[in-house]
This record gives sequence, structure tokens and C-alpha cells, in this order.
Amino acid sequence: MSRAHLLQLLFLSGIVLSGIVAAAQTASNLAARYGDPDVERFRVRPGVTLMARYAGDRTACEMVIEPMRSIVPHDQPAKYMRPEVHGRDY
Repeated sequence: MSRAHLLQLLFLSGIVLSGIVAAAQTASNLAARYGDPDVERFRVRPGVTLMARYAGDRTACEMVIEPMRSIVPHDQPAKYMRPEVHGRDY
């Protein structure tokens, strides 16, 4: 691979990564768009999480402490939602 091709690949990779970072959503972005969460997960320490579920008045009504795990189950096939169901407008 020539140096020109390598530089072009590096440049394009930088643009793609910049787009991914720019599209990242923060907690405050999500709250502004969808309202307060009814569930949150906190890292208690490395490898241990606390999940809090909130009641309508925002008091914690359920808390679970457990080992950290993926929020996407890997042992089940993926299920996708039709765009008209989730009303994506962005």
C-alpha cells in the first residue's frame, strides 16, 4: 500500500470516528428529549452495578446490586422495531 493510500485511509477513518463521536448522546440530551428515566444503572465499583427503578414521584422503589453485564443479551436473536413504530424523527 502506498503512502498516499495510507494517508487517505487514515484521513477517512478520522472523519468516520469524528462522526461517531459527534452523534453520541449524553444523559442530559436523552432526558431533554424523552423525560426523566424510570430506570438508571450506576457503577458501584469495577464489575459491580446498582440498578434503580423509580416510581412516578422519582423515589427509588427497587434497587438491584449485581455483577456488571451487557444490556444486550447475546444468547437471543436480535429483534428489530419497524421505523413507523418508534417514530424516529432524527
